[in-house]
Amino acid sequence: MGLIYSWLATVAAGYLLAVGPGVGGLIITGRERFDMALVMLGVLILGSVGFFLNRLDYALESHLLRWRPQQG
Repeated sequence: MGLIYSWLATVAAGYLLAVGPGVGGLIITGRERFDMALVMLGVLILGSVGFFLNRLDYALESHLLRWRPQQG
């Protein structure tokens, strides 16, 4: 859960502070230019990274806690 929350905090800080060339800055730039393709690219990047972090977390948890019975 810490990994997911840290990713959300990083995205929120990048979006709200718009410091440097990050994904948040990409979305803000697209919004200011009315470039929906740029905004959607930023959203797809955020979603993809979040998805892969979730899968990584699940795989790591499964490996480290293999002694625990699997839940439904």
